[in-house]
Amino acid sequence: MSDSYTYENIKDITKGYDRYFGRVTFTKPPANNSSIVIKYKKPIEYLTAADRVNLAYNPTAGMFGNDLSQVMDGIDYGG
Repeated sequence: MSDSYTYENIKDITKGYDRYFGRVTFTKPPANNSSIVIKYKKPIEYLTAADRVNLAYNPTAGMFGNDLSQVMDGIDYGG
């Protein structure tokens, strides 16, 4: 099926920093009301710090846990 579409990552700097958008282009338009499922893996450098902790940080014995307030400042706004 990969011959029926192409995909690309597009770098956007209009906000003053680098961000990326994905674009899928179909060689033939899909039928009306058809379901399209897109599965992808985003490179870790594109993730926010919180997402990197939640998805990639795998603590071992003696390390802080996966709770964001344990590994990042400013997360716990106790009150």
